[in-house]
Amino acid sequence: MQLKGVLIMLKFYNNRELAIKFKINPAKWKRWSREFLAPDPLGGMQSGYARQYHPDQVFTVYFGGYLVAHLKFTIPEAKKILADLEKWLHENGFCFNGNPAMGKTEGKEKPGKQYRLFIIRPESDDLSNHELRYRIQEIISSHKTPNKDRSIIQEQSVDIFHNDMKISDPPSPSAVVLNITGFMKGFVKKLGQDEKKYPVLN
Repeated sequence: MQLKGVLIMLKFYNNRELAIKFKINPAKWKRWSREFLAPDPLGGMQSGYARQYHPDQVFTVYFGGYLVAHLKFTIPEAKKILADLEKWLHENGFCFNGNPAMGKTEGKEKPGKQYRLFIIRPESDDLSNHELRYRIQEIISSHKTPNKDRSIIQEQSVDIFHNDMKISDPPSPSAVVLNITGFMKGFVKKLGQDEKKYPVLN
């Protein structure tokens, strides 16, 4: 009965309303959904069926589209990034209605966690490595101190490496940097969902 209650409360979304919420051309949204999601099994079984999206599927399409449209990755690169980070994102609460413990740190007073994602392309002259690499920073604390006409931010962070593949510091002359927690917060607001449903935001 409890599971049934959860399913009743879960809202699914269609292409039209998502295009409106995110201010994206409907044709572009549909194209992204075809690129970043597996085929919908119901689509081939029912004529005229309009796809319905679980909130996690919405995030996958929106994140993939953002990587392409705003961060200028190719479609294959965006697919690779989504596949590489899928496990980490779910384990750290970037998912709908996940285990609340995923967004908590023992003894931590401030709710929620802050993460920065560094996506590093291989150097053009590095013929031995064609893989995208990742550095994720978990911000432990951040404190702003006034100093005359400017502010100094003191920050403590922990580096996390995808597949434990450590990267030299500095990792690269350039990297694409995304405040992934802030990105998730903006996504949830645009979608009209409750932040409490996403463990990383609590």
